[in-house]
Amino acid sequence: MKKDNLPAPDAVFDAFQGNFITVVTTNALAWNIVAAALAALVPLQAAWAAAYAVAKVKANRSIANIGAKNTARASYKAALRLFIKSNIYANTSLTDGDIIACGLRPYDRTRTPIPQPTVQPIVNLQKAPGNFFVVRFFRLDDETGAIRRGKPDKVAKIEFAYSLNMQPGSPEMCANKSVATRGPIRVELPLMYNGQTVWFYARWKNIYDAAGPWTDLDSFVL
Repeated sequence: MKKDNLPAPDAVFDAFQGNFITVVTTNALAWNIVAAALAALVPLQAAWAAAYAVAKVKANRSIANIGAKNTARASYKAALRLFIKSNIYANTSLTDGDIIACGLRPYDRTRTPIPQPTVQPIVNLQKAPGNFFVVRFFRLDDETGAIRRGKPDKVAKIEFAYSLNMQPGSPEMCANKSVATRGPIRVELPLMYNGQTVWFYARWKNIYDAAGPWTDLDSFVL
């Protein structure tokens, strides 16, 4: 979300800035806003008001007048953005209601935590032409119980752990691990492993690498 929310159309911007300056000026002391910071906006507001008053009249819309209006607006908006960032959104003296009174949307200061996965992926291995095997993974639909492609909500990736020929006692004992955000996973092996057994586990992870439960040990013959 943008923190300044400055409107684009000239007329809407003009109404916004007028209200903003009025509200901030009225509450500057209560909101602990430094007078010099607010005073720096005054000449920029005056330049905008003068240029816009000329350019908004249809008969005055020459290239020069529109250019002067655009230049004044750009300078004023740049200063407003910095002021809003430092003196409004970073100002703990303001409530969400105060920010709304300024014509702005309150900044979301809280983040919804991303939970650790709690379910296991459904994994399918297939032999591909040549010396490859392909790992396809699926999710179980919570509502219907149907098997769906892709990852569950708030899951970022899948971790695939496997060993060749030797049955591992746990995922940590697997000699090979692969992480992917998209499927399928293609694994290339020397031709000498054709006919051998791949022992594998898999689990989901979120963007912070918090992992869900491993699947039970499974196997596939190449």
